[in-house]
Amino acid sequence: LHLPYWACICLTNVCIRSAMLPVAIKGAKTQVRFGKISPEIQFILSTFQREFRDLRLRSSSSVVGSMMQQMLREGERRAITTNLQTLRGLFKLNQVNLLDIFKSPMLQIPFFWYFAIDLRKIINGSDPELAQQLVESSFFWITDLTEPDPWYGLP
Repeated sequence: LHLPYWACICLTNVCIRSAMLPVAIKGAKTQVRFGKISPEIQFILSTFQREFRDLRLRSSSSVVGSMMQQMLREGERRAITTNLQTLRGLFKLNQVNLLDIFKSPMLQIPFFWYFAIDLRKIINGSDPELAQQLVESSFFWITDLTEPDPWYGLP
């Protein structure tokens, strides 16, 4: 295929987006499920913060020995463990995996990085052949791809 540079970028973008569509859909579904249980998560977290604050207040206000301090630290560990288990159970019950939300953007980063580096080469002039090809090629009403769109039709 002998496509101009802009067409290669567009075609690659369409191919990557098409390949990522199932991952993006799964991430969107996870976001919806997470949104539904968000009030419950907020309640669990606020309860945990209140319990943890109360334990800290008791440990700072008590002047008793190390035995009491040990018991308070154990209470803190128990509170953390209980709340984490509750959150895990809530996520499992509602089939929420927080990593699913971030998979699509994280998988697209290498491609974005490649295009950003390639475009930086053009801007810095380290690939004069490519820059000349962009000057000589056109896209719809834009005759020189190195110049901004005169009609502001493209971002």
